[in-house]
Amino acid sequence: MSAKTLSSHNANRCAMACRRAGAAWWRGTGPRWAGALALSLGTLAVFSLPAQAANGYFGGGTGAPNNPYLVQDAADLAAINNDAAHLAASYKLAGDIDLTAWLAPGGPGYNGGAGWNPIGACTDLYSYVSGAYNFSGAFTGNFDGAGHKIAGLWINRDDMIYVGLFACISESASIANLGVEITGAGVTNNRNVAVGGLAGVFNGGSISNSYATGGVTSNYGHSSAGGLVGAQYSGSIINSYATGDAAGHGENYVGGLVGSQFGGSIASSYASGGISVRAGGGAVGGLVGRQSSGSITNSYATGSVAGDINGYTHVGGLVGRQDGGGITNSYATGNLSYNVGTSASHNSFIGGLVGYQADYGNSSPTNSASFFDMQTTGQANGVGCGSAASVTGKTTAEMQTQATFAAAGWDFASAAPVWFMPPGSYPKLSWQYVTPTLAQSYTITASAIPNGAGTISSAGAVAVSPGTTQAFMITPAANRSLYYVTGTCGGIYRGNTYTTRAVNNNCTVTAVFR
Repeated sequence: MSAKTLSSHNANRCAMACRRAGAAWWRGTGPRWAGALALSLGTLAVFSLPAQAANGYFGGGTGAPNNPYLVQDAADLAAINNDAAHLAASYKLAGDIDLTAWLAPGGPGYNGGAGWNPIGACTDLYSYVSGAYNFSGAFTGNFDGAGHKIAGLWINRDDMIYVGLFACISESASIANLGVEITGAGVTNNRNVAVGGLAGVFNGGSISNSYATGGVTSNYGHSSAGGLVGAQYSGSIINSYATGDAAGHGENYVGGLVGSQFGGSIASSYASGGISVRAGGGAVGGLVGRQSSGSITNSYATGSVAGDINGYTHVGGLVGRQDGGGITNSYATGNLSYNVGTSASHNSFIGGLVGYQADYGNSSPTNSASFFDMQTTGQANGVGCGSAASVTGKTTAEMQTQATFAAAGWDFASAAPVWFMPPGSYPKLSWQYVTPTLAQSYTITASAIPNGAGTISSAGAVAVSPGTTQAFMITPAANRSLYYVTGTCGGIYRGNTYTTRAVNNNCTVTAVFR
């Protein structure tokens, strides 16, 4: 069944399917595996490092927020897992780190082919009394990448329930200014519950100005996979992005940035990787696979999204399934499709922005001033099943026109605008654009030597615009001749005129007479 035919068929069964929403395997704001009161599958990695690892393995610092440990290499990075005190300390990258040698066969981090041992491997103990999770063993400190990256990451594990560079980030933890570059081997979780490039699960604190590249895959059903974070329960993700593909095998929630959002906020962020799920169902979205609570603001997705029609799969340009929370000032442009299987499901929906909405009564999803490209997504409807209020489809030309978004209240013109509009493109976030520092003008200092032997016009300081040339007339005195022209500007002398090259810095021109 084509996506177009399926979309039309959806309209006739949407209301009935929405009433059956409560029968889904994953209810409310918590997953089905919450019923396992004490999942003790995750293990806290213990390295054979001495207690004074901070003094013997890091490049300085005390681990305090105002004096973080300096992480210089893979061994330092692995030492964060040393004990609970290290998991609560503060860190700062001293430079880029390449994990290739550390994770190579025979290397300290190869681990029999399992690859990187995620930082803060935790056990999620769900309390039926408080209705909350206790992510014991998570990283709760501060990690400042200082604009550096960790490259060469790969993971292929079936002994942990959360997988990423960090397994679990919780409480008031802070991850900032960090890049994670995943190798072709990818980051793969062969056991539930969540996998992400930066973190498997994020349960508080903040992730800011960070990114992940490279593929992320969940090979276990009833799991979440995201390019940056597998599952977000709380905390804020801001000014961050993911560019790698994210895939699920089985009944998964897969998103370009976050697999499942159960709370917290995503703001001024984007994803561009391709998203897919095979042999099962679930929900797939360009930015988030499933949103049960929380907010998505000023964000976008451009990657293609493909669902598997064997079983139910909800496909959305931005969010696959939306049970609660809200989307504001966001858009999607990626192509949407189904990988058609042997039997068509009657519970699959596809939408330009959101695939499927379910109203549980106490967490109705709300969307505002958001858009999708009807031509590139291949969809006429912004929401496959549910309310399409404040979700607007536009042509590509309209989506590449600033007035389309400005009329909806998007900020392009404040003192600190959220968005900017590149020519012939879709809106981009202002933090993506760094204004080049260009001088308003450069100064050419012109002179003639020796004194009285001739003139150069105009002598002294001459202001010129960047990238322009400047001509100088050179006149020898009586019984004198021009010997040569020197200086740092460079140029050509013809007749009695010296013309500089295009000027892109302050420079000099000196006429020498004899």
